[in-house]
Amino acid sequence: MPYIPEHFLETDPARLVATLKAWPFALLLSNGELLPELSHLALVPVSRPGEPLTLFGHLARANGQLDTLFDGDRVRAVFLGPHDYVSPNDYVSANMVPTWNYQAVYADGVLSRITEPAKLHARMAALTDYFEQGSANPWRYDAERQAGLLPHIVGFEIAVDSLIGKFKLSQNRARADRDSVIARFATGDDNQRALAAAMQAELERA
Repeated sequence: MPYIPEHFLETDPARLVATLKAWPFALLLSNGELLPELSHLALVPVSRPGEPLTLFGHLARANGQLDTLFDGDRVRAVFLGPHDYVSPNDYVSANMVPTWNYQAVYADGVLSRITEPAKLHARMAALTDYFEQGSANPWRYDAERQAGLLPHIVGFEIAVDSLIGKFKLSQNRARADRDSVIARFATGDDNQRALAAAMQAELERA
């Protein structure tokens, strides 16, 4: 398991799922012959609220990770949310050291490949709709037109049975230091503003 000090541990399923939904580009880890196999890919929930969390994704059939990845294998998906460097200059207190603030979610579960073409088409259409939402002119997945692509990908689902997070958001710092870091990130780029919002939400929970 990842190293997570108690004050950075996040176990609230709602907060964890919200984070992986907002930052769905994940790292998929599985056991290889000599070293762990890994791939970067989008993973999105396909289960309804109240049901056990299930994630959907797909890999190119040519991806070598599939050579050692089979139905029933345990895998880990790592989602990295907003993150950024924190300078000692960002604090009010003296004698501080540099660090990095971030949100990470670790989803462990059992993988199963999707072999039915109709189900894979449905999952790919839902995946496309997920990322096209909000677009003024959303691109729609057409099963008939995209049928020729299915032999080149392998779709799968992960039945998640362990979900934890490491939300390192300056919880171990004084209130004045936390406020100062939030103020610095709040005027930055999209990633920094998202991190500031996460830090503010964490501060308000305390």
